[in-house]
Amino acid sequence: MQSGDRRRAVVCVVLALAAFAACAPGHGGTLGSKRHLEVAAGAQGRASTPVAAAAGPLAPGEYYTSLFEPTITYTVPEGWELGAETEGVVFLGRDIGSERQAVSVTILSPAQAGAAVLDDPVSLPDESDEALVHRSMPVPGDYLSYLAKHQELMVSGVQSTTLLGREGSVADVAVTDRPGDLSCPATTSCLTLLLEQQPGVTPHGFVAGEQERVWDLGAGDDRLIVMVRVAPAVADSFDRLVQDAMSVLASVHFA
Repeated sequence: MQSGDRRRAVVCVVLALAAFAACAPGHGGTLGSKRHLEVAAGAQGRASTPVAAAAGPLAPGEYYTSLFEPTITYTVPEGWELGAETEGVVFLGRDIGSERQAVSVTILSPAQAGAAVLDDPVSLPDESDEALVHRSMPVPGDYLSYLAKHQELMVSGVQSTTLLGREGSVADVAVTDRPGDLSCPATTSCLTLLLEQQPGVTPHGFVAGEQERVWDLGAGDDRLIVMVRVAPAVADSFDRLVQDAMSVLASVHFA
């Protein structure tokens, strides 16, 4: 990596893709039919709302998006919402009681999304206006091993697996809430996935107290990173909530 790239300042922003818009699902489909959520407004024979307006509660049924290549199709039961979809990323979530996004599913294609990791902050003395800047670099080839190197994360149960038609590895990741463990200032760890082609958009940032199951699947342009996140408030139900999310992942297929 060029030294200039390593010194490029990237501002940690609100987890945009995890923020739900309080609006109704797209029109034009019937319950149980596929609904295309990435279309221009008014497209004949398809959903009439553009993707930005389609974020929100989803009626039970099958949905698809061509923002993946090949097209990705998934089925959701009652209670799931579309957080956002953009090129190479689908984010789905479900509330539990008053806890927003208590469990969520992120499916990300690093190649299609132009994903990178925002690593620990480093001090650059020649940057007079920024005491700390962050390094941005491509997603490491072994993402789970990369996560395991960071003291604020506890990675356990790494094993080989097959999911979504791809072989790879899976592990459980817990984010500690002990003071001093998170090296990034503000409220989120700097161990963050971001989309370099879309500045300011971060599809994932680890938060203290949460637990996740993370898959690193496939290779090259076919590679996927899949994350099931369970919020700190419901972390005691981690195994059960992961199983609920697996019903969504089990429905995923590619055209």
